[in-house]
Amino acid sequence: MPDPTFDGDELELRDYLAVLRRRKLIIILTTVAVIVLALAYSFIQTPVYAASAEVLLEDRASDRS
Repeated sequence: MPDPTFDGDELELRDYLAVLRRRKLIIILTTVAVIVLALAYSFIQTPVYAASAEVLLEDRASDRS
């Protein structure tokens, strides 16, 4: 089925915006689904905390003789 907004040679910004308007619901639902899945995955993960520290103590040679 030919698109009545397409005049043949070149797609314009108006054509892309028309596609986005027609597919608005699927774009919104896909975005929400991805965000919900990412949040669910991050909340399910077991938190991993790691830290390390090192203290180096050296005797200072006295400058007094």
